[in-house]
Amino acid sequence: MERTEEQILFQDPLKVILGGKEYSLPPLTIAEARVWRKKLVEALNSITQRSSETSDRFSTLLIEVPEMTSDLFFAYAKTLKREEVEANATEGELVIAFEQVVDYARPLALTKGLTTAIPRALQ
Repeated sequence: MERTEEQILFQDPLKVILGGKEYSLPPLTIAEARVWRKKLVEALNSITQRSSETSDRFSTLLIEVPEMTSDLFFAYAKTLKREEVEANATEGELVIAFEQVVDYARPLALTKGLTTAIPRALQ
């Protein structure tokens, strides 16, 4: 769901749907967002390195990438109860929510293509 300029300007919470339920995610502070982006970069570097070094690329794509996506999503969505969400949501919902978080967390228009490559591997 595309956010309006007004929603971005006034820092309206991000709305995501998981397990058929709508959740509101408040924006992170500058310091929190910086830490989260560093985790994102570390995860992307790790995936890239593992994919080029290991002969078991399927394991990386089918097991590690979804886990990293989930870990990164919940690192941002600290207010959500992870166990409850994971028991009720689908991977497809998580992918969409993760993409929304990446969009939401990059107000300075950081490159989106690379960061959305993780959840695309799930589809």
